[in-house]
Amino acid sequence: MRLLLNRGKTLHQNEGPFGGGGRGRGFAAEQAKIKAALPRGTPIEVWFQHEALIGQENKKRRWAKRGSQPSAPKDQRTKSAYIFGAICPELSKGAGLILPFCNTQAMSLHLPEMSRAIEPGAHGVALMEKVG
Repeated sequence: MRLLLNRGKTLHQNEGPFGGGGRGRGFAAEQAKIKAALPRGTPIEVWFQHEALIGQENKKRRWAKRGSQPSAPKDQRTKSAYIFGAICPELSKGAGLILPFCNTQAMSLHLPEMSRAIEPGAHGVALMEKVG
């Protein structure tokens, strides 16, 4: 697989993935290690990945006089989906999936989708948020 995952563990909490003002040194060092391990001339594509929940939120508000307790029935049905997306801004490319769940199995579907978008012969590095 041509995809390396970086969940932010090599970056200091206050550092970002970009340079400037002492920021992002962790990512630059990791990228240099990756480049040194690859054959000379192998292009590296940097991808940014994120997932988000979209859907129905079951909150219903009702205006009423202070102190009264009017009924406010709620719709108990929920419909939601997770958007898995990744972009490579340098090459203006993206890959994404919309799935009904967010778990390891969903991520295992998303990674090959990202991998297919990486140019043949290139090496992909995916930066992901550090959650959980």
